[in-house]
Amino acid sequence: MARVLGGLSLTSIAATCLWQRARAERSRRFVRLALFWLAVLARSNVARADLAIETETARVLAPGLYTAGAAFEFQTSPGGAEYAVPTAFEFGVFKNLELMVEPVAFTAILPRGGGSSYGLGDTEATLTYRFLEESPLIPALALGGEVKLPTASSLQIGSGEFDYRLLVIASKRIADVDLHLNVGYTFTGAPPGESTRNPLDLALAAEWFVTPKYDLFAEVTYVASSIPNSGGDAADTAPSVSNESLTTPELAGKEIVGSVGGRFHVTDHVDLFGSASYDNNHATLLRTGFNFRF
Repeated sequence: MARVLGGLSLTSIAATCLWQRARAERSRRFVRLALFWLAVLARSNVARADLAIETETARVLAPGLYTAGAAFEFQTSPGGAEYAVPTAFEFGVFKNLELMVEPVAFTAILPRGGGSSYGLGDTEATLTYRFLEESPLIPALALGGEVKLPTASSLQIGSGEFDYRLLVIASKRIADVDLHLNVGYTFTGAPPGESTRNPLDLALAAEWFVTPKYDLFAEVTYVASSIPNSGGDAADTAPSVSNESLTTPELAGKEIVGSVGGRFHVTDHVDLFGSASYDNNHATLLRTGFNFRF
């Protein structure tokens, strides 16, 4: 017969103690897990691919982590003006493997001669695999595979064809600066009645983590011509308006772009950024947006 103490049996007291001990252990495990993920998120000053820069990085997301972002772009050039709202969604699939999907939610192209277009832009999906971790003397190295999905609502916005891009990515941290280098090659889809060439592209970016709250960044990108008869140097000899296909403006001649900007870490989860770019076609692009980690 169970002994009774203060109206409670010893069995009930023992069960209560065991339950409280189990609850305390679960609480400790939860705290340890929360501290682990907070430590991961606190590493946000390590650059990752986002909408602030075009250059891809080898700073892939940890498994199970997500990022999302959106930006507003305004571009003006001798040929007219453009507005766009690019978005990005990034997911850490496995260790060293991440997937990023970048739909362009809205695009407006306003040529000086009329014939404006409005609607959805193309969507890019990029799978990045880091095959070498960074060491004191060797950068982190990754391979990327990108597919451009022809989701644009008109040929003035996109080509209507799939493109496929392969790239090698290197990232190296030096003190408070993170350097990134991309070398890519695109297999360009040819719209009906068009001929194309497969361009080489290069990108170099630097991100300076000035303080825990503020970053500065700069990058230079180069894309060879995707128009066969341009010889890759159309931008050097012809007016900028002619440095693209008349029927499919997305197919263009050689493009060299320089960009500078800054990033503000509002919280451990939210960044705001802004940048300005200028290219060899005398086009100026202003971009502002946000990135969110969860």
